[in-house]
Amino acid sequence: MTADRANFHLHRDLGIEHISAKYEHHRFPPHAHQEYLIGLTISGVEHIIQDGKHWQSRPGQVRTINPGVVHEGGCGENEHWAYEALYIPEPLILEAVLSVGRVATAPRLSAAVVDDPRLAAALSRLFDRLRIEEDALLREEELAGFLSQLARHRIMRVDPPLVDREPQAVERARDYLAANARRRVPLEILAMVSGLSKFHLLRVFKAQTGLTPWQFQTQMRIDLARRLLTAGEPAGQVAVACGFVDQSHMTRRFRQLVGLTPAAYAADTRQPQPPLRNLLRDHQDPRGKVTR
Repeated sequence: MTADRANFHLHRDLGIEHISAKYEHHRFPPHAHQEYLIGLTISGVEHIIQDGKHWQSRPGQVRTINPGVVHEGGCGENEHWAYEALYIPEPLILEAVLSVGRVATAPRLSAAVVDDPRLAAALSRLFDRLRIEEDALLREEELAGFLSQLARHRIMRVDPPLVDREPQAVERARDYLAANARRRVPLEILAMVSGLSKFHLLRVFKAQTGLTPWQFQTQMRIDLARRLLTAGEPAGQVAVACGFVDQSHMTRRFRQLVGLTPAAYAADTRQPQPPLRNLLRDHQDPRGKVTR
Protein backbone atom coordinates (compact mmCIF):
# COMPACT_ATOMS: atom_id res chain seq x y z
CA MET A 1 0.00 0.00 0.00
CA THR A 2 1.62 3.28 -1.08
CA ALA A 3 1.38 6.49 0.92
CA ASP A 4 2.06 8.60 -2.18
CA ARG A 5 -0.56 11.27 -2.78
CA ALA A 6 -0.94 14.42 -4.84
CA ASN A 7 -3.67 17.01 -5.29
CA PHE A 8 -3.98 19.43 -8.20
CA HIS A 9 -6.08 22.59 -8.21
CA LEU A 10 -6.56 24.60 -11.37
CA HIS A 11 -7.08 28.31 -10.61
CA ARG A 12 -8.85 29.18 -13.82
CA ASP A 13 -9.17 32.89 -13.01
CA LEU A 14 -5.41 33.20 -12.45
CA GLY A 15 -4.31 30.82 -15.20
CA ILE A 16 -2.10 28.75 -12.90
CA GLU A 17 -2.15 25.23 -11.50
CA HIS A 18 -1.39 24.46 -7.83
CA ILE A 19 -0.12 21.07 -6.67
CA SER A 20 0.36 19.75 -3.16
CA ALA A 21 2.01 16.35 -2.89
CA LYS A 22 3.73 13.89 -0.61
CA TYR A 23 5.64 10.89 -1.88
CA GLU A 24 7.14 7.99 0.02
CA HIS A 25 8.58 6.06 -2.91
CA HIS A 26 7.84 7.79 -6.20
CA ARG A 27 10.56 8.89 -8.61
CA PHE A 28 9.81 10.77 -11.81
CA PRO A 29 11.53 9.65 -15.03
CA PRO A 30 13.05 12.27 -17.37
CA HIS A 31 10.34 14.66 -18.53
CA ALA A 32 9.64 18.37 -19.12
CA HIS A 33 6.84 20.88 -18.55
CA GLN A 34 5.38 23.53 -20.83
CA GLU A 35 5.16 25.95 -17.90
CA TYR A 36 7.53 27.29 -15.26
CA LEU A 37 7.41 25.33 -12.02
CA ILE A 38 8.00 27.25 -8.79
CA GLY A 39 7.80 25.07 -5.69
CA LEU A 40 8.65 24.83 -2.03
CA THR A 41 9.93 21.72 -0.29
CA ILE A 42 7.86 21.19 2.87
CA SER A 43 9.53 18.13 4.37
CA GLY A 44 11.97 15.40 3.43
CA VAL A 45 14.41 15.71 0.56
CA GLU A 46 13.89 15.84 -3.19
CA HIS A 47 16.74 14.36 -5.19
CA ILE A 48 16.97 15.98 -8.62
CA ILE A 49 18.90 15.66 -11.86
CA GLN A 50 18.51 18.85 -13.88
CA ASP A 51 20.72 20.84 -16.24
CA GLY A 52 23.26 18.04 -16.06
CA LYS A 53 23.70 18.46 -12.31
CA HIS A 54 22.55 16.64 -9.18
CA TRP A 55 20.60 18.77 -6.72
CA GLN A 56 18.87 18.27 -3.38
CA SER A 57 15.95 20.39 -2.22
CA ARG A 58 15.38 20.44 1.52
CA PRO A 59 12.61 21.95 3.70
CA GLY A 60 12.31 25.69 3.19
CA GLN A 61 14.14 25.72 -0.13
CA VAL A 62 12.55 26.95 -3.35
CA ARG A 63 12.51 24.62 -6.34
CA THR A 64 12.44 25.97 -9.92
CA ILE A 65 12.13 24.44 -13.38
CA ASN A 66 12.12 26.37 -16.64
CA PRO A 67 9.77 25.39 -19.49
CA GLY A 68 11.13 22.65 -21.68
CA VAL A 69 13.95 21.70 -19.30
CA VAL A 70 14.29 17.94 -18.90
CA HIS A 71 14.56 16.83 -15.28
CA GLU A 72 14.05 13.75 -13.16
CA GLY A 73 14.10 12.71 -9.53
CA GLY A 74 11.97 12.32 -6.43
CA CYS A 75 12.36 10.43 -3.21
CA GLY A 76 15.71 9.04 -2.13
CA GLU A 77 16.07 5.58 -0.67
CA ASN A 78 14.01 5.36 2.54
CA GLU A 79 13.26 9.10 2.31
CA HIS A 80 9.92 10.79 1.84
CA TRP A 81 9.38 14.13 0.13
CA ALA A 82 6.54 16.65 0.43
CA TYR A 83 6.16 19.88 -1.52
CA GLU A 84 3.82 22.49 -2.94
CA ALA A 85 4.29 24.05 -6.35
CA LEU A 86 2.75 26.23 -9.02
CA TYR A 87 2.73 25.66 -12.77
CA ILE A 88 2.94 29.18 -14.22
CA PRO A 89 2.53 29.87 -17.96
CA GLU A 90 5.34 31.73 -19.70
CA PRO A 91 3.30 34.89 -20.50
CA LEU A 92 2.75 35.55 -16.78
CA ILE A 93 6.48 35.36 -16.03
CA LEU A 94 7.34 37.53 -19.01
CA GLU A 95 4.72 40.10 -17.99
CA ALA A 96 6.18 40.23 -14.47
CA VAL A 97 9.73 40.69 -15.80
CA LEU A 98 8.65 43.51 -18.11
CA SER A 99 6.66 45.17 -15.32
CA VAL A 100 9.79 45.69 -13.21
CA GLY A 101 11.73 47.18 -16.11
CA ARG A 102 13.74 44.18 -17.22
CA VAL A 103 13.70 43.41 -20.93
CA ALA A 104 13.71 39.82 -22.09
CA THR A 105 12.01 37.58 -24.59
CA ALA A 106 12.69 34.36 -22.67
CA PRO A 107 13.41 34.92 -18.95
CA ARG A 108 15.02 31.94 -17.26
CA LEU A 109 15.58 30.92 -13.64
CA SER A 110 19.26 30.15 -13.17
CA ALA A 111 19.22 27.62 -10.31
CA ALA A 112 17.16 24.49 -9.72
CA VAL A 113 17.25 24.99 -5.92
CA VAL A 114 17.24 28.39 -4.20
CA ASP A 115 18.06 28.87 -0.52
CA ASP A 116 16.38 32.20 0.23
CA PRO A 117 14.14 32.47 3.34
CA ARG A 118 12.43 35.67 2.12
CA LEU A 119 11.48 34.18 -1.22
CA ALA A 120 10.36 30.95 0.47
CA ALA A 121 8.20 32.91 2.94
CA ALA A 122 6.57 34.86 0.11
CA LEU A 123 5.82 31.65 -1.75
CA SER A 124 4.38 30.06 1.40
CA ARG A 125 2.09 33.08 1.91
CA LEU A 126 0.93 32.76 -1.69
CA PHE A 127 0.09 29.08 -1.19
CA ASP A 128 -1.93 29.97 1.93
CA ARG A 129 -3.79 32.70 0.08
CA LEU A 130 -4.62 30.37 -2.80
CA ARG A 131 -5.98 27.76 -0.40
CA ILE A 132 -8.20 29.90 1.82
CA GLU A 133 -8.89 33.26 0.18
CA GLU A 134 -12.30 33.55 -1.48
CA ASP A 135 -11.80 37.07 -2.82
CA ALA A 136 -10.44 36.72 -6.35
CA LEU A 137 -8.83 40.18 -6.33
CA LEU A 138 -6.80 39.41 -3.20
CA ARG A 139 -5.56 36.14 -4.66
CA GLU A 140 -4.59 37.91 -7.87
CA GLU A 141 -2.75 40.65 -5.95
CA GLU A 142 -0.81 38.06 -3.92
CA LEU A 143 0.22 36.25 -7.09
CA ALA A 144 1.25 39.49 -8.80
CA GLY A 145 3.28 40.54 -5.76
CA PHE A 146 5.14 37.24 -5.65
CA LEU A 147 5.87 37.27 -9.38
CA SER A 148 7.22 40.83 -9.11
CA GLN A 149 9.52 39.73 -6.29
CA LEU A 150 10.64 36.75 -8.37
CA ALA A 151 11.24 38.97 -11.42
CA ARG A 152 13.66 41.13 -9.39
CA HIS A 153 15.44 38.18 -7.81
CA ARG A 154 19.08 37.39 -8.61
CA ILE A 155 18.09 33.99 -10.02
CA MET A 156 16.00 35.53 -12.79
CA ARG A 157 18.11 35.70 -15.94
CA VAL A 158 16.90 37.87 -18.79
CA ASP A 159 19.46 36.96 -21.44
CA PRO A 160 18.00 36.81 -24.95
CA PRO A 161 17.28 33.21 -25.91
CA LEU A 162 19.67 31.29 -28.10
CA VAL A 163 18.07 30.40 -31.43
CA ASP A 164 18.77 28.09 -34.32
CA ARG A 165 21.01 25.83 -32.28
CA GLU A 166 19.18 22.59 -33.03
CA PRO A 167 20.35 20.59 -36.02
CA GLN A 168 17.79 20.55 -38.76
CA ALA A 169 17.59 16.77 -38.61
CA VAL A 170 16.46 16.80 -34.99
CA GLU A 171 14.03 19.62 -35.74
CA ARG A 172 12.45 17.56 -38.52
CA ALA A 173 12.15 14.55 -36.22
CA ARG A 174 10.53 16.63 -33.48
CA ASP A 175 8.07 18.19 -35.93
CA TYR A 176 7.12 14.76 -37.25
CA LEU A 177 6.58 13.42 -33.72
CA ALA A 178 4.45 16.46 -32.90
CA ALA A 179 2.32 15.96 -36.02
CA ASN A 180 1.90 12.25 -35.23
CA ALA A 181 1.76 12.40 -31.44
CA ARG A 182 -1.19 10.00 -31.28
CA ARG A 183 0.28 7.39 -33.65
CA ARG A 184 3.01 4.83 -33.26
CA VAL A 185 6.08 6.15 -35.07
CA PRO A 186 8.65 3.44 -35.91
CA LEU A 187 12.24 4.55 -35.51
CA GLU A 188 12.85 3.59 -39.13
CA ILE A 189 10.31 6.19 -40.27
CA LEU A 190 11.74 8.83 -37.97
CA ALA A 191 15.21 8.11 -39.34
CA MET A 192 13.94 8.58 -42.90
CA VAL A 193 12.26 11.87 -41.96
CA SER A 194 15.38 13.18 -40.26
CA GLY A 195 17.81 11.93 -42.88
CA LEU A 196 19.97 10.21 -40.29
CA SER A 197 20.56 6.59 -39.39
CA LYS A 198 18.56 5.21 -36.46
CA PHE A 199 21.61 5.09 -34.23
CA HIS A 200 22.82 8.55 -35.16
CA LEU A 201 19.33 10.01 -34.66
CA LEU A 202 18.99 8.45 -31.21
CA ARG A 203 22.30 9.93 -30.13
CA VAL A 204 21.80 13.49 -31.40
CA PHE A 205 18.10 13.63 -30.46
CA LYS A 206 18.93 12.80 -26.83
CA ALA A 207 21.86 15.20 -26.84
CA GLN A 208 19.74 18.10 -28.11
CA THR A 209 16.47 17.53 -26.26
CA GLY A 210 17.45 15.53 -23.19
CA LEU A 211 14.84 12.92 -24.14
CA THR A 212 14.72 9.95 -26.47
CA PRO A 213 12.15 10.16 -29.30
CA TRP A 214 9.90 7.76 -27.35
CA GLN A 215 10.13 9.88 -24.19
CA PHE A 216 9.46 13.04 -26.20
CA GLN A 217 6.33 11.58 -27.79
CA THR A 218 5.11 10.13 -24.48
CA GLN A 219 5.44 13.58 -22.89
CA MET A 220 3.28 15.10 -25.64
CA ARG A 221 0.67 12.40 -25.16
CA ILE A 222 0.55 13.00 -21.42
CA ASP A 223 0.25 16.76 -21.92
CA LEU A 224 -2.71 16.20 -24.24
CA ALA A 225 -4.25 13.69 -21.83
CA ARG A 226 -4.12 16.27 -19.04
CA ARG A 227 -6.03 18.76 -21.18
CA LEU A 228 -8.67 16.22 -22.19
CA LEU A 229 -9.16 14.93 -18.65
CA THR A 230 -9.55 18.50 -17.40
CA ALA A 231 -12.18 18.99 -20.09
CA GLY A 232 -14.17 16.11 -18.63
CA GLU A 233 -13.52 13.48 -21.29
CA PRO A 234 -13.75 9.84 -20.06
CA ALA A 235 -10.39 8.24 -19.36
CA GLY A 236 -11.02 5.41 -21.80
CA GLN A 237 -11.66 7.81 -24.66
CA VAL A 238 -8.68 9.93 -23.65
CA ALA A 239 -6.40 6.87 -23.76
CA VAL A 240 -7.50 6.08 -27.33
CA ALA A 241 -7.35 9.72 -28.44
CA CYS A 242 -3.81 10.09 -27.13
CA GLY A 243 -2.48 6.95 -28.78
CA PHE A 244 -2.10 4.67 -25.78
CA VAL A 245 -2.73 0.94 -26.14
CA ASP A 246 -5.50 1.07 -23.56
CA GLN A 247 -6.55 2.86 -20.38
CA SER A 248 -4.23 0.87 -18.12
CA HIS A 249 -1.31 1.73 -20.40
CA MET A 250 -2.14 5.43 -20.12
CA THR A 251 -2.55 5.14 -16.35
CA ARG A 252 0.93 3.68 -15.91
CA ARG A 253 2.61 6.39 -17.98
CA PHE A 254 0.47 9.15 -16.49
CA ARG A 255 1.29 8.06 -12.95
CA GLN A 256 5.00 8.04 -13.76
CA LEU A 257 5.10 11.57 -15.19
CA VAL A 258 2.35 13.38 -13.28
CA GLY A 259 2.58 11.61 -9.93
CA LEU A 260 -1.05 10.52 -9.62
CA THR A 261 -3.61 8.56 -11.62
CA PRO A 262 -5.67 10.07 -14.45
CA ALA A 263 -8.83 9.64 -12.37
CA ALA A 264 -7.36 11.56 -9.44
CA TYR A 265 -6.05 14.29 -11.73
CA ALA A 266 -9.41 14.62 -13.46
CA ALA A 267 -11.21 14.88 -10.13
CA ASP A 268 -8.93 17.74 -9.10
CA THR A 269 -9.01 19.75 -12.33
CA ARG A 270 -12.12 18.89 -14.36
CA GLN A 271 -13.92 21.80 -15.99
CA PRO A 272 -16.28 22.29 -18.96
CA GLN A 273 -14.34 22.68 -22.23
CA PRO A 274 -14.97 22.54 -25.99
CA PRO A 275 -15.65 19.13 -27.54
CA LEU A 276 -12.92 16.52 -27.79
CA ARG A 277 -12.39 17.13 -31.50
CA ASN A 278 -11.52 20.80 -30.89
CA LEU A 279 -8.94 19.95 -28.23
CA LEU A 280 -7.36 17.36 -30.50
CA ARG A 281 -7.29 19.85 -33.34
CA ASP A 282 -5.50 22.49 -31.28
CA HIS A 283 -3.08 20.21 -29.40
CA GLN A 284 0.33 21.81 -28.91
CA ASP A 285 3.68 20.10 -28.65
CA PRO A 286 6.07 20.89 -25.71
CA ARG A 287 7.61 23.80 -27.67
CA GLY A 288 4.27 25.52 -28.18
CA LYS A 289 3.78 24.63 -31.85
CA VAL A 290 0.20 23.88 -32.81
CA THR A 291 -0.34 20.53 -34.49
CA ARG A 292 -3.37 20.10 -36.70
